[in-house]
Amino acid sequence: MRQLSLLAILMGITAAPVATQGFVVGGEWNWQAAVTGPGGLYALNLQVRATQGSPALEMGSCPEGAEAEGAHPWWRWQIPADGKTHRVEMVLDLPRGMRLGLRLAGEGQATVEALRLQAVTKEPSYVDKVLTGVRAAERPESLPEGWEPEGTLDARTREIGEGVELVVDVGGLTLSSPAEITVAQGYRAGPPVYISNPGDVEKSLKIVVQGPEGSLMPSYAIPIAPRGTTAFTPPLQLMRVGSWWVKYTFSVGEEAASLPLKVEVRRAYPALMVDMVKPEGLPGLVRDLPYAQIWVLPEAAHGPEQSLGVDFSRPEGVTETVRKLNPPLLQLVGAPGPAGAGAPPSAESLAAQTIQAYEKIYKDILPLGADTAAVSPAWTVTPSEQGLQASALMKLAFEGGLGKYVQSVGVGVDILPSSGPILEKTDGKAPPSNIFWQGFLRTYDFTGLRQFLANNEAALPLLLDLTERHHLGGGNRVAALALARLMLEATWQGGTGTVLNLGAELEGEGTPREPEFLMVRELWRELAGAGPLYGPTLEDGSCSHSPEAPVTYWSFLRGNEGIVFLANNSSTPQELAAEVRGEPVQMQVLRLNAFGEPVTRQIQDVFRFSEEANERRQQAIYLRLAPGEMVGIALLIRGVGPGWLRSLGRRPAPLRKPGDQGAIFNVPQGDPWTSPGIKW
Repeated sequence: MRQLSLLAILMGITAAPVATQGFVVGGEWNWQAAVTGPGGLYALNLQVRATQGSPALEMGSCPEGAEAEGAHPWWRWQIPADGKTHRVEMVLDLPRGMRLGLRLAGEGQATVEALRLQAVTKEPSYVDKVLTGVRAAERPESLPEGWEPEGTLDARTREIGEGVELVVDVGGLTLSSPAEITVAQGYRAGPPVYISNPGDVEKSLKIVVQGPEGSLMPSYAIPIAPRGTTAFTPPLQLMRVGSWWVKYTFSVGEEAASLPLKVEVRRAYPALMVDMVKPEGLPGLVRDLPYAQIWVLPEAAHGPEQSLGVDFSRPEGVTETVRKLNPPLLQLVGAPGPAGAGAPPSAESLAAQTIQAYEKIYKDILPLGADTAAVSPAWTVTPSEQGLQASALMKLAFEGGLGKYVQSVGVGVDILPSSGPILEKTDGKAPPSNIFWQGFLRTYDFTGLRQFLANNEAALPLLLDLTERHHLGGGNRVAALALARLMLEATWQGGTGTVLNLGAELEGEGTPREPEFLMVRELWRELAGAGPLYGPTLEDGSCSHSPEAPVTYWSFLRGNEGIVFLANNSSTPQELAAEVRGEPVQMQVLRLNAFGEPVTRQIQDVFRFSEEANERRQQAIYLRLAPGEMVGIALLIRGVGPGWLRSLGRRPAPLRKPGDQGAIFNVPQGDPWTSPGIKW
């Protein structure tokens, strides 16, 4: 019976391993056999012993058939000079045909006594036992396209001043709501529902909110106190601009009643739009991912042979280019805007704004003689936040000047694998940092670009263009999580859109279930209309905007919502405390993972601080992040402001009471991977 390592037992590996007998490692790369199975997660186990000195063991990778001489190591570990055998365990994301290589650096000699590479067939599951009071969000079915109510459904009308409200009776409760409301795109907001309970018994009320395709309003269950009136706001979140119907259904026990609500959705920015390479796929996109306004540029806007190279010295050339894109541009900016918005701009005015932006960057900022021929803008238009005028939005890609801050940004299964272990242990201990995620965030850091533009008063919106390198639908959850991190970082740095190569995956029937689609859809729900908040690095060093910290965080403000995303950059779980200001009234939690379910959403209908927070007299939310996990917390807060997030840091040690032998709280000890007898 073959012996498997602890990691193999933990990961539930059953496929036949690729095993290698002991061999001596030297200063040259020792390449192992290429991965012959499908790409995905692989567990690597090896034992190494220094036979002379204390050299460093390095690991790298190279595709089969590629030139291996220039391969760079992505992992390094100093082997102790104790003559003992040391165990190294990793989880890697490897594509088919990838080879792993080992070599030594520094003085000394070492022997690898066993090496085993095996596909992961059963992943670890993770349950956060620190975050309490939340439940899985229930998502009702969307209303059919074009749905309109028959009259006022079960409601009666009642005039209040100059307005009209709708009233329904259900289970001894009387509920009233305005008949119509205006909200901003992507915002979680809505009219308060007033619930009167004249009886002497508390009642449980369930509220189901259904909206047009692409909306996301979980159902709510709240207690209604007797002998009084309760005000509750079930937040609406609609991602499509225009006039829509929403249906409220209230139920107490088996009794139910419904009323309609007319909702006018106005634009909000940043509006995280999707631009796609294949316009014929638009019907599928609108059907399956209608979480944002979709703007498709003509085919002439895509492809190197038809790129929109523009001679900015000829205004008529710019105007002609804009005219070619006039239909989608005017369709975009011609939609009804906020009060006071001007008429849709003409192609000439758009061209003039573009030229003005060009002159600001290329004449005032870039040094004389900068090469402008390399400029290839991709076009779309977005009104300013005030909605008073439209401004040209350019995606800049050029070789000089700003080029030192603009990288070729692309992420996908072709470049992500083999850039480091997703999980690792040496002699059973995980390192404090994870080189995979930290290296990724360092590579795609837009801070320099944002600061450069701000310093030169050139606050142009930025597009994140992923059309060249990333193709959705590959099913790689690590790549999907990396894409989500990249979108999050770009949005926090001021990006207003992401261009994705959606390809043909959306043209068939049904909703795609690939992790990339799920993560993109849910992430944009949390970021649409959200403004980034820039604050100082937190004191304890456990959380900061830097990829060097164990946890990186990004904070936002959207209407009455405070939003913070946290990403675990380490190979160990992280327990955190997020202290908030104001009065939270509701919470939604979005979790994105490379293991288990890629996307989960939780909700707390009526927000309450945990028993632990109350015992500490701290307005804090405690939670636990798995290695590599990204968690978003969205709080509806009374009295919200830019300083809504008071602090972020490590969760304090469990409290003790005088005379107690143990902690007050049953804090889970060890790590969260659920496998019999094994803790990762």
